[in-house]
Amino acid sequence: MNKTTKGTLAAVAAAVLLVGGGGSLAYWQATEDVAGGTITAGELTLDAAACDAAGWTVTNAVEGVTGVAFDPATETVVPGDVLTKECAVTIGAEGTNLRATLDVTAAEVGDGAPAMDPADYDVTGTFLVGGEAVTEITDANDGDTIDATIVVDVPIGTAVDNGSQNTVIDLEAFTITATQATA
Repeated sequence: MNKTTKGTLAAVAAAVLLVGGGGSLAYWQATEDVAGGTITAGELTLDAAACDAAGWTVTNAVEGVTGVAFDPATETVVPGDVLTKECAVTIGAEGTNLRATLDVTAAEVGDGAPAMDPADYDVTGTFLVGGEAVTEITDANDGDTIDATIVVDVPIGTAVDNGSQNTVIDLEAFTITATQATA
């Protein structure tokens, strides 16, 4: 036999041994189903329906007015007025490890009237749960009631500024927000 034939036979024999007898190209695998149950997402809600019926009061220290009923449909504000609305908000907070911060903001005024410059008034909110002041709620507060106080302060400035005359703050459109904490 010549060298080329011997080399070819040796290569074929090596390939046969690797594929069929001496080596393996197979691998093993096993599987098993694991019961995990279902995962359900919770929810974060606020029900402020009671706030719709709650009225506003006005206080003006300069004029000696304290907590007098104020009807935004028929009355107007002047610098120095502090308007207050108190109402109950029901918390819906379901979810393990849920935590949310509370805030209140004024809505944008519609197209019908010029909006008062936000620099001319302040909107703040305070929140009580079970008589305790809070800035956050958790899933432990699910079903609790927030006693919310919304305050709109139209302060007297230090200089004459007639730019806020005949402008509008929409007292019927405030938003109480619970935002899930991310840090």
